[in-house]
Amino acid sequence: MNADMIINVPLTPYTAPGRQMKKQLKPDFIYIVVMNYFQIENFSEVNGKCRKRELLEARQVFMYLAWHYTTATLKYIGNIVFRDHATVLHSVKRISALIDVNDPIARDVKEIKKIIGIRESDFVRKNKPVKIKFHGIKTVS
Repeated sequence: MNADMIINVPLTPYTAPGRQMKKQLKPDFIYIVVMNYFQIENFSEVNGKCRKRELLEARQVFMYLAWHYTTATLKYIGNIVFRDHATVLHSVKRISALIDVNDPIARDVKEIKKIIGIRESDFVRKNKPVKIKFHGIKTVS
């Protein structure tokens, strides 16, 4: 196959013009997009006990996006990355806090949402403000 025949496949479902389709994001799809964005080739590293910053951030960004933009439970999201529900909740809170103060994390989340085609109106869960304190960072998200 030559280069002229390669076609870009959209990541979002196609709908005919004039028709509205509510797309249902799946956590597995978000997982693949996030790992590709962070250029992680070996998914078993992310699912393992490794605490390297780049793997940890990728895993936590995935859990944040999966929780807020899908209807999946904490347990289901945790099962994808071999973590329990409490770890998923911690990751969601941590990324929520870091988005307010950490420009690279906020940029990464914004770029991934753009790749997936997520808009702010697609927010599934509207959480109450939570007070969180991480490493001297105190925010209300």
